[in-house]
Parts: sequence; C-alpha cells; structure tokens
Amino acid sequence: MMNEEFKDIVDKFIRLWATVSPQEAFGQGMREYAGFLADYSPSQIQTYLLFLRNIKKELDLVNVEILSKEEHVNYLVLLNKIDSLNYEIVDSNALEINPLAYSSAAFVFDYLLKAYAPLDQRLDELIVHLNQLPKFYETAKNNLVIENIAPENSNMAILMLSGIIEFLSNLKSEVKEIAGDEILPNKLLEEIEIASKTGGDAVKSFVDFLISNKDNFKGSFRLGEELFSKMLFKNERVDLSISEILKAGEKNLERNWKEFIYAASQIDENKNPSEIIKDIKLKHPTAESLFSDTQNMLVDIRQFLIDSEFVTVPSEVIPKVIPTPKAFRQWAFAAMDTPGALEKKATDSYYYISPPDENWTEEEKEDWLQTFNYPGLLDISVHEAFPGHFLHNLHNQRTKMLVAKLFGAYHFWEGYALYVEEAMWEHGFQKGDYEYRMAQLIETLLRNVRLICSIKLHTDPNFSVEDATNMFMEKVFMGRKPAESEAQRGTFDPGYLNYALGKLMIEKLREDYKKEKGAEYKIKTFHDELLSFGAPPVPLLRKFMLKSDDGKIL
Repeated sequence: MMNEEFKDIVDKFIRLWATVSPQEAFGQGMREYAGFLADYSPSQIQTYLLFLRNIKKELDLVNVEILSKEEHVNYLVLLNKIDSLNYEIVDSNALEINPLAYSSAAFVFDYLLKAYAPLDQRLDELIVHLNQLPKFYETAKNNLVIENIAPENSNMAILMLSGIIEFLSNLKSEVKEIAGDEILPNKLLEEIEIASKTGGDAVKSFVDFLISNKDNFKGSFRLGEELFSKMLFKNERVDLSISEILKAGEKNLERNWKEFIYAASQIDENKNPSEIIKDIKLKHPTAESLFSDTQNMLVDIRQFLIDSEFVTVPSEVIPKVIPTPKAFRQWAFAAMDTPGALEKKATDSYYYISPPDENWTEEEKEDWLQTFNYPGLLDISVHEAFPGHFLHNLHNQRTKMLVAKLFGAYHFWEGYALYVEEAMWEHGFQKGDYEYRMAQLIETLLRNVRLICSIKLHTDPNFSVEDATNMFMEKVFMGRKPAESEAQRGTFDPGYLNYALGKLMIEKLREDYKKEKGAEYKIKTFHDELLSFGAPPVPLLRKFMLKSDDGKIL
C-alpha cells in the first residue's frame, strides 16, 4: 500500500497538472478533460508556479526512508517533473519567446482518431475545443514578446499551423470520411462546420500575427551552454558537462561509421556505400503490398523476441498496420499510435504507414516507396513496434509506478527505441544480412549527428545551420532538402539529441548491470526489469537497477 502522505501529494499534483495541462492529460487517457484548453494568462501561470513551489515543499518533508521502491521512483520522477515544468515556464521562458509553445492547442486529432466514446460525443467535445481557440490565441499574442522571438521558432510554428488551417478548412469532409457508414445529424455537421471556421480563423489570426511581425524578431534560437545544461538536468536528470556528452557522441559516431563501412564491404567491397544504399532502396514493397508486408514483418519480429528470449511480450495483441489518415500524412510517413498511459477505452494501437499519393506521377510514387525499402522498413518496425515503442507501451501500461508511467523522459522513450535497433542485431536478428545492418546503422548515424548538431548549434556561436546540413549530408547520405530539414529541427528542438543520448545511457546501464550479475546475467531479465519502471530518467533508474551506482551514466 502506498504511503498515505505521499499518495496524497501525488493525487494532488496529478489533479492540478491535469487542470493546467488538460490536453496532455486528455491524451494520456483522462477523457474527462475533453474540450478543455490550458489557460496561459499571466495570472494563471503565477498561480501554477505557486502550486509547484508548494508541492516541492511538501515533497521535501517526505521521509524517503520509509517509501517503497515504487514510491521512491515516483518521488524522484515527480521532483523531476516539477523541475521540467519550471524549466519550460521560467528558465526557457517559452510562453514569452516561443510561438511553438502554443501550437499543440490546434492539434485536435485525438477527438477524431481515438474511439474513447461514440463519434457524436467526440464531435460535441471537439466543437467545444475549437470554439475556445480564439481566446487561447489572443492570450498567446498578448504573452509573446516580439523582439525576443527567434525567427526559426516562428517559422516552424507558421509551417505547422498552416497545415492545421488547411486541415480545419476541410474538417466537415474529414468527419464524414471517418464516420463511414454512420449517419451523423445534419445539425451536428453544421455545428462542426461553424466551429471549424471559428477555430481555423483563430489559428490563421495567430499565423498572420507572426508573419506580420517577422521583421521584428531579434531573438536567437541558441540556448547557450548554461541553459542547455539546465535543459538536460531539469528534463533528463543528466548532470554532465557539454564537452563530456559531445565527446561521447563523437566517439559513438566514429564507431558506428566504421561498422557501417564494414557492413558495406561485406556486400560489395568494390562499391562505395552510397551506391549500395541506392541498390537497397530498389528493393521495396509495391503500393498494394505495403501494408500486408509490414503486418507480416510485425508477426515475424514478435516471434523472434519470444524464441530468442530478448524480452517478455506481455500480450497477444499486434498493432494493426493501416494507412495514415490523409489529413495527417504531412506529419509522418511511419508512426506508432498507442493508447495513453491511463487510457481505459480507446486501447487499440495502430501502426500508420503513409502510402504514395494516387495523384502522384509514377516517378514520385517510386521515390516514395523507396523510403520503405525492405531492410529500412524492417528496422523502422523494430523501432516503432517490436520491441520498440509498441512493446514499451505494453509494459508501461502494466507498471505500478503511476508517476513514472505518466511522466516518462524524452531520452528513455526515444533512446530505448533506438537502443533496441542495435541490441536486436547484437542478439542475432537478421544475422548475416548486411543490407539490414546498413539500414539500421543509417538510422543510428542520423541520431548520432542529431546529438552533435544539437550541442553545437546551441552552444557554439560559430556552428551554423549550414554546417549542420553538411554534416547530415556527409555522415547520413542525405539529400540537401532532408538534411536542411534535420538541421533546422535542431534549432527549435534541441532535445532531439535525446535519441542518441538515451541509447548511450541504456547501453552503459546494461554494461554495469551485466558486470554485477556476472554468470547470472540474461538479456531478457535486463529488458524486463528496465521496462518495469515505465520510462523514468535513466540516471535515476540506475539507483534501482544496480547494487552500486557509481554515477557514471556514459
């Protein structure tokens, strides 16, 4: 039984967190927060910060010695969450300088894609949500300090929200398509049309506000070393110098590059890697077989996990591979959609794959399908489904650690999914298939370069977006356009270093765990224990998985 004093603090925090971040709570399965939007007015933010200070004081008075292991994990993750929220509001000052802080309010996809209630009820809730967007974006315009905005952040907000404006302009048609054979009342469809215009106009007003002020944006996207270090500690509990992390990232890049060159030599030592990659891309599903081929891959990968005792597979369920809904294809070409941590009704999982557009030319369709070349698609499926995000979510749903379940670390979620790509190869998956190995290493090299570029873009004033672009082109064999996109992402998402950073920390934890276990070590036991905690910061997790933690996380 949970310590009553600590349980009261946890319950209190989750209630207020959900009130202040209702969309996040809604997405995690707290469907009672449907239709609610955050209030980012200055007075409300000050009240929220007061609450965080008071909760922190209560936590400081808790006798940690009497907490169970599960409670202790929750205690540390709760402290981390409080720090993370303070970083976002106070340290990074996101609500005053970053338009991206206001983008997610317009993302209303859950109402349409998650069958947590009958469609007509979800549409009623969507209407309420859309009708609040004018007030929300007026608050955003009042909060933002024009001269402190970085153009890169504004540009990305404009790009994202422009897609939403187009989506909302066609919302009535999208709703009809989702409804399928279900007949919706004309009155409801009319209300959807009115609300979508209200919401769309509000989003457009915000975009127009950003565009009209673009010449006055004087802020820098660069966090600087001090703020970058705060981001890493307050969000991820990583307390290392920037130089240590950069050194580890560069060392791992060098190691993976050598592995990549070796894999290429095993295929054809007379061809350079870029030629081999072109050959690999020619081996792909047809548009007609894309979904069945991917579904069959999931069955085979899952069976490998069981047969090779890589990790426990706690459910017979396999995510259903379906086309990405048309309105959402601009956001991802392949993505896993799993239930929120507290979801009780919309528990289905979908593996979205974006097919080539039927209106494209044959050449465009071929280019798109090459993205889903068989070795690459297999590796993406390891990352997204088994034993990556989908399997991780299955374990997360079962953990007893509520706080760790709800407030997982960026580096754990993405680092684990990247980690298993390498760990599966080490464990014998696709043994001897060096085309697969090259595809897997390309994805790892991409994350290596993200780590290096994130650090350099934000802490080295002489490192430019063009420098980052060139690094992606050179080390990941990207064309200029996708390389530019990756480099630009580093300006507004410095946390994208967490894929590689999380992988490195999990690998170091496994190495230390293996040393302690000696002859008793089993990789399945390690993975099961790792996933039993949810997704807490790895530096905190070490205290519970190791008998003696020396604090060396890399």
